[in-house]
Amino acid sequence: MSLGSFTTELCWEDADGNEVEASVRVLYSRHNAYPETLEDIGCEAAVEIISITPADPTIRVPERFETDDDLMAECMADWAAEKIDAAEWRAQCRRDDLLMERF
Repeated sequence: MSLGSFTTELCWEDADGNEVEASVRVLYSRHNAYPETLEDIGCEAAVEIISITPADPTIRVPERFETDDDLMAECMADWAAEKIDAAEWRAQCRRDDLLMERF
């Protein structure tokens, strides 16, 4: 398990029927997938939202967002983008190492 975070915008209606839009920071845990074996059942990659912190401390984000499918999809997309960035960084480091070996 590892942690990820990103900033996004959320919209909802408050108890008075007013539309609320807030910039929030989402902290989530992520669990890698692993295949099924004879000893253990496999699992798919998954994320779990740990906290949703609004930029404006006077705003209270509804708890339903902690299990919101769209927000979970944003977590998965953020994780996928981070994996791509990490792979590009590793490839660049490898290129740099190979270049240094030539000199």
